[in-house]
Parts: sequence; structure tokens; C-alpha cells
Amino acid sequence: MPDVWRVVVDGRCLCSVAIRRSSLCMAATRATFPGLPPPTSRRCLAARFGSDANIPHKSTAKIDLRYWLRRLTQHEEASVYKDILYEVDGAAAVITMNRPNSLNAFTHLMLAEIRHALASAERNQEVVGIVLTGAGRGFCAGMDMNALNEMTGGARQSDQFEDLAAEPGNPDQDPNFQVTLSYLLGIGKPLLAAVNGAAAGMGFCYALYSDMRFVERSAKLTTSFSQRGLVAEHGASWMLPRLLGPSRALDLLWTSKRVQGEEAYRIGLADRLCEDGQSVADAKAYIDELAASAAPMSLMMMKRQVYKHLNSELGPAMAQTNQWMDESLERSDFGEGVKSFMEKRPPKFAPLNVGE
Repeated sequence: MPDVWRVVVDGRCLCSVAIRRSSLCMAATRATFPGLPPPTSRRCLAARFGSDANIPHKSTAKIDLRYWLRRLTQHEEASVYKDILYEVDGAAAVITMNRPNSLNAFTHLMLAEIRHALASAERNQEVVGIVLTGAGRGFCAGMDMNALNEMTGGARQSDQFEDLAAEPGNPDQDPNFQVTLSYLLGIGKPLLAAVNGAAAGMGFCYALYSDMRFVERSAKLTTSFSQRGLVAEHGASWMLPRLLGPSRALDLLWTSKRVQGEEAYRIGLADRLCEDGQSVADAKAYIDELAASAAPMSLMMMKRQVYKHLNSELGPAMAQTNQWMDESLERSDFGEGVKSFMEKRPPKFAPLNVGE
């Protein structure tokens, strides 16, 4: 039997769509906007397929669904995201933690969905960079208290979601990028945290392990671990001193003080200070700039260099750099970079194939 989904545009149900995944067969009708009742369920194509189902509003009364359905049935993913939203907007994939009533506190399901969405964005050749943000007035308040209650006996809970199993990044299986949040450092595309509000505990660490942090003025960041009787969790003891130095790292860890956007920018915790409500737009604009001027392969290799060489002495790091430099000279991107410079035009670099 085919799956039946609603097509929802601007809160109105346009029609129902039957899609049989095995044969990619579908049935749909053209529909008009006027007089359509609001959907009875929030579940719609956008929840299943991400941005490719985010059909834009048009001024005309009718909308051609055939083009969008063709894009939907070509999707590799068939998972429904419950605790996050995922969309691709131009060169940027945006992952939104979507539990606003709990300040987007993590559930085990949300963690699995984020990992799955990151892998999807990494495989998508149209995506140059990824933005991670939160819905509503918070970025992420850390682990949900119900999940924390499950851990109070001393055991670490780990729910398994086989349909969301994914292994983004880390093509050479470096063990440094295989433990908890360290996998974020192995993702082959820029990962930007758009911190739009409270970021605490594990939510703070997700921002910490993003490549850059775009922080709004009224956002508040706190480690919070000492106030829960915990250690500096999720690699905070490794990353925070590298960003701020040991003394500032210890200050934030010991006191769990709340750091607002301006102070975060002053001490180097934030890479960009954004006006309230603008962090996602600013992060997407940054990715658009990269897409217009930089080779996606270069972005991936530079990220790999930086994080791998944090664990290396200078000699081995330089030797590996020389090897990768020789390899880069043989790629088409180098020829295009030189040619576009000589011709005084924007470069047209090849999209990134993650398997390369």
C-alpha cells in the first residue's frame, strides 16, 4: 500500500498524495488555495522529506505539484523527523532542534535525528555548509530532565533507532572523531551553530563543537555541569581551553556563569555577534559567501587539517600538509581557481563528493 501524505503550504492543505516508495508511483491533483481548511495533523510532506517539500507560496491560485513530487520521490531518505526540522535553502542546510516548549532539550530521538540529518546534508552535493539552531527562544537547554532521570542510577542510556542510523564524517576512521560529540569535527562541511537563545549543558557543547558560533546578543550560554554534580562533560574540557585558554575555561566550568552574546564575543566564545533573530540569516549568508568563492573540497580538507593537527606535533602536521598540498595541485579545482583569477570571474568549483 502507498503512503498517504498531506501537501501543506502556508498552513493550508492543498491535497493528499499517495507515494509508493517501491515503484515511485504517485497520484496527485492540482489544487487551489481558496477555501481549503487547515490540516488536522501537522504531519506533512515537509516533515518527511525536509526542504524539498517546503513548497513556496505563490501569488497565483494554482501550484504545479508535479515538479515537487518528482523531487520528493528522488529523495534517498524516507525518515520522519519528530524532534527536529531539516531544510535545504540554497547552499545551506538548516537543522532546527524543534522542542520549543522545553527550550529544545535533547531527547535520545533528537540526538539520533540530528546525526541522521547531518549525514544527509553531508551527502547532498548542493549543500556547502550546515547551520544548527533551535526553535523558539532557545538554542538547546541540554538533556531533557526525563532522560536525565533515567541516568541517575549511574547507567548511561542509549536508545537505538535503527532507521536513523548514520555515520557522518570521518572518512579515514580517525578514533579521535568517534566518541560522542567528536564526530561533529569529522563532518566534511562547515558546521555553524546559530545560537538564538539559551545554550546549556550538552546544548552548550553542541555549540562548542560546531566549527563557528553565530551568537545573538540576548543569548545566554552556560556549562551548568558543576551545578548538577557532574564533571565537564562531552569534551568540554578538551575544546573549551583551546578556544579560551585554561583559566577562562575553568571559570566557566566552575561557576556555570551565564555568558551573554556580547561577552561571548569579547572572550572568543562567539565568532560572530548577531542581532536578536538574525543568527540563522547571518550564518546562511556566510555559507553563501563560501559557496560563491571557495572550493568545497578545500573547505573539507582545511577543516580536516585544523582538527587533525590539533592532535599532532608540528613535524608530522607539516609532512601531512605537504602530502595533501601535492594532491590538491592535481585536482581540477586548482586549475579552475587559477583560470578564474586570470579571467577575473567568479570560480566554478566542482561540488563535493563526500566519498572522495
